[in-house]
Amino acid sequence: MFVANTGNDTVVKIPVQSGFTAGTPEVFVNSINGADGLIIDASDNVWVAANQADEIVVVDPSGRAIAKLGDFEGIDEHGTPAGLLFPASLVFSNGFVYVTNLSLDLRLFGSPTVDSQWAAEVTRYNVARIRAQIPPLR
Repeated sequence: MFVANTGNDTVVKIPVQSGFTAGTPEVFVNSINGADGLIIDASDNVWVAANQADEIVVVDPSGRAIAKLGDFEGIDEHGTPAGLLFPASLVFSNGFVYVTNLSLDLRLFGSPTVDSQWAAEVTRYNVARIRAQIPPLR
């Protein structure tokens, strides 16, 4: 089992033992900026919404980053984010990964970020769609 620890930018791995009891948790990966929602694909890669980086980070079963997908592309004339703006939750469907854009203005909680002013302009919230495809490594 994997748990995103948004507060310290880590993903924690908790082994599940026989009888469905939890083993000793350990940090699986560090430094995913605002690790939020996550999902595991058929190859056991972990896809993590990096809410502070406006991207999806994909790590293989060893914890090595193999892809960074998506980016913030502004806000359209209707107040809707284009691309990713504070992505939070992920789900796979028909070859795509759908990602909620929380568009959270952290100034409301005393933590201004580089996206805060953009998030304040959002009037329509959306779900982004990205092809669930890991680009080949060079």
